[in-house]
Amino acid sequence: MEVNKLSKLIESVDEILGDDSEKDTLKAIVMDHLLNKKESTALMGLLKKVTSGEDSILTKNWRPVTVVIVALLLVNNYLIYPYLHMLNVGAPYFVLSDDTSQALIGFLIAYAVGRSGEKAVTTFTAAKTKDE
Repeated sequence: MEVNKLSKLIESVDEILGDDSEKDTLKAIVMDHLLNKKESTALMGLLKKVTSGEDSILTKNWRPVTVVIVALLLVNNYLIYPYLHMLNVGAPYFVLSDDTSQALIGFLIAYAVGRSGEKAVTTFTAAKTKDE
């Protein structure tokens, strides 16, 4: 369908413009615009597909997996290791600087608050549209 539109446009340009250099310049601009439009449409489709997580379980669940890993790391270092170390049982300890530990704790707090905020906004907008 777009090819028909393009051929009609080029025929109109041929009729209106007399100079061959002007025709060629305008045709080149139109072709460039159409190619850029197709590229941008394809890129937007790919971007939507990747961000929506249609293809992969990993793209859907990267935030929860990251939170579980960070939580397990912190639980091990602050709960499991100290108690097992008191009992003279060998336990793995992951050496983290204080700044890194604080950053991971901050990440967990930010995730929990952000996720709660997302759910609250979704619930609020659903209730608001239901009332209207």
